[in-house]
Amino acid sequence: MWTSAKIRILIHTNTVISFIVGYHCPLALAQQTPPAKPGTVSGSGKVNEALFGQIRKRVAEKKVTETDLHDLAKFAKANPGSYKAHSLLGDCYATVGMMDLADSEYLTSIQLDPHRDDVYIAVIEKIFNEKGVLQAEQKLRVMQEKLLGSPVTVLLRVTLMLARGNDWGASHVCEVWERTHTDHFSLPTARALICYQHKDYKTALKEVEKDLKVRPDFRPGLTLKKRVLEQLNGKGTAK
Repeated sequence: MWTSAKIRILIHTNTVISFIVGYHCPLALAQQTPPAKPGTVSGSGKVNEALFGQIRKRVAEKKVTETDLHDLAKFAKANPGSYKAHSLLGDCYATVGMMDLADSEYLTSIQLDPHRDDVYIAVIEKIFNEKGVLQAEQKLRVMQEKLLGSPVTVLLRVTLMLARGNDWGASHVCEVWERTHTDHFSLPTARALICYQHKDYKTALKEVEKDLKVRPDFRPGLTLKKRVLEQLNGKGTAK
């Protein structure tokens, strides 16, 4: 039975996740990723603009066909270094419900370009939305091992811990990560999220700006900064 307490927890949890990802469906990545210019290179594989454009459209319409899967898989095999091909193939598999294959393609895409953390985040978010926080944490552990410590891992771990209401655990993860990893990117955003949850908006802004100085287009940082500024300007609703 859905009690009022359970409903409040669910709303809080989805709010925490949405701060980080800024969107709710990994399939949206097909539209959010700007198409490469004709003849440019993704990894070591060229982009077939005509093929990619047609398939992106059908992904958006959720009308992916067997021919799409076959053609894109053939292109990805011929161009194994194309992270965009593997990412789009993952979107196609996800559209038709083949999540194991989708996860495999997303993982390949991230391994080819470690800065493709939008895909990494979207995979964890999808598991969270469909199966809950515990399954999302399990998937995160598996992907973390395969990605050999992607810098956004700490942000995802903190996000999921806050979703479970484990503020102490979230802070502890930040402390351990700082001691054991040399790449601290996304750690300030993780700390900023904790500060946001405790309504310390000035510190949250200071922290998230550290990551944005390194990568001005870092989507989670931009999303959180917007929420922080809304609170500081009196336009947001305290969570």
